[in-house]
Amino acid sequence: MKEKVLILGVSGFTGRHFVEYISKNNLTEEYDFFGADSCVSENPKIQLKVLDLTEFDNIRSLLIELKPEYIINLIGTFTSSNFTQLIKINVGITENILSICALENIPVKRFLLLGSAAEYGLSKTLPIDENQKTAPVTLYGLSKVLQNHTADYFFRNNKLNIIMVRPFNLLGVGISNALSIGSFVEQINKIDKKGSISVGNTFTKRDFLDIADAIDAYWKILFNGKAGEIYNVCAGQSYSISEILSILIKGSGKDIDIIVNEKFIHNNDILDSFGDNSKIKAQINWKVTEPLENSLLKMLNNGNN
Repeated sequence: MKEKVLILGVSGFTGRHFVEYISKNNLTEEYDFFGADSCVSENPKIQLKVLDLTEFDNIRSLLIELKPEYIINLIGTFTSSNFTQLIKINVGITENILSICALENIPVKRFLLLGSAAEYGLSKTLPIDENQKTAPVTLYGLSKVLQNHTADYFFRNNKLNIIMVRPFNLLGVGISNALSIGSFVEQINKIDKKGSISVGNTFTKRDFLDIADAIDAYWKILFNGKAGEIYNVCAGQSYSISEILSILIKGSGKDIDIIVNEKFIHNNDILDSFGDNSKIKAQINWKVTEPLENSLLKMLNNGNN
């Protein structure tokens, strides 16, 4: 009998690309996949359930019914400025999942939880490895730090085999336009032949990784990573926003002016941040396969939809 893999938050940006990864790699030949979210679209490769996953009883019923061998929790929000809401979604849902599995003795072999590079915040040492102290500068980053502490608690006290990943800045079709790159793509695609786009600080540098490479890392870490550990998922180098804009504007073939809007510049903007990916390269035989320019042009040419 095939082992069951449950993906929570399957309809989000990462979830949709995860379903593509499942199909592309014929993973349904070895595993039965189940997805749950507040809204789902039919997909022949994965069995879907529509549930409000902020409700404890809904998660409890789902886990007791399925008894999955593997759980991947992709649920999270970064857009809210309400810390209570961030805690409810980014920490509370994780706590519910883990406490239910512990109390009901659900035999989950592995849990994969998504943290964020935002947990590191302003780092004085680059590249950032997994041992660096967390110092978030946003409430979102703080909520992810608390999620990590919650996971560590259940790993130590309930012996749950939990693995945390910390993705850096992901790129891919369908990324939120609340993020800078998604906004750039949306603005560029609205321009006919000539126009302008509004941006923030173009000198900041970030570590960008294609979502397909990130999901490949997640899947391999789920089986080959070490329980209780944290893994950076990143390209291992940084690019400036001005470099990103140059690639996008050149790729669009349009005459576009860049207008710096002061309201998009923040006092706590991190000037440079990139991760150390040597741990996943060494432990799970993973590597970056998608060049930055390819990732950006795919988003541009697909309208980021």
